[in-house]
Amino acid sequence: IYMNDVIEHLRDPVESLRQVRDCLKPDSAVFIVTMNMRGIKARVIGKRWDVVTNPTHLWFYDERSLARSLKEAGFTRWSVERFSVEFSHHGILRRNVQRLLQWSGFDTSLRMLAWRGEE
Repeated sequence: IYMNDVIEHLRDPVESLRQVRDCLKPDSAVFIVTMNMRGIKARVIGKRWDVVTNPTHLWFYDERSLARSLKEAGFTRWSVERFSVEFSHHGILRRNVQRLLQWSGFDTSLRMLAWRGEE
C-alpha cells in the first residue's frame, strides 16, 4: 500500500494505520510519504511553511513520531528510506544539495516503509 501525502490529512491516523495493516498480507508493507518536520525547510521557515499553514494538514511528523504511530497501530518493523529523489530540471548544485539533505534526513519529505510482519 502506498500513502503519499495522506497521513497528515487523517482524523485518526493510528486507527487508519491499523486498518491499513489489517489489509496487508503477511510480510507485505505500507510505504508512507509525508512532510518531514525535522527537515531543513521546517527548521528555517517554521510556522510560515505552507504545509504548516494548510488547514487540511491535521498531523505533522518526524521519524520518531511516525514510528510511534506505526508501533501503536501494530507494526513491529519499519525503516526510514533515504534513497535519492532527483528531478531533471535541477542543476548539478541543487541535485547535490538535495542528495545531501536526503542522506542526512533533513530533506522536506519523510519516507517510511512499515511491514505487517508474519502472523
